[in-house]
Amino acid sequence: MSYWLGIDVGSTFIAAAVCRQQRDGHAHLEVVSLGANSDVVRSVVYLGTEGEVVVGEAAERRAGADPDRVVRGFTRGIGEDVP
Repeated sequence: MSYWLGIDVGSTFIAAAVCRQQRDGHAHLEVVSLGANSDVVRSVVYLGTEGEVVVGEAAERRAGADPDRVVRGFTRGIGEDVP
């Protein structure tokens, strides 16, 4: 069975879906649940002191205690020469 994974990394939310090709040639599309209560998570990334990368809800939870290690709206800077 063939399948494709699509990921939409937006400036506010991240969403994903899987499309599976059925034996009869038809395609079945299924949205992948990323959040605890939602099919999308916020586009938030946390980089820990040991190099761990955390995204979405978990990154948002860490933002309050360690805001200097969290980035939002990072998709606007993709392709720029910025660390």
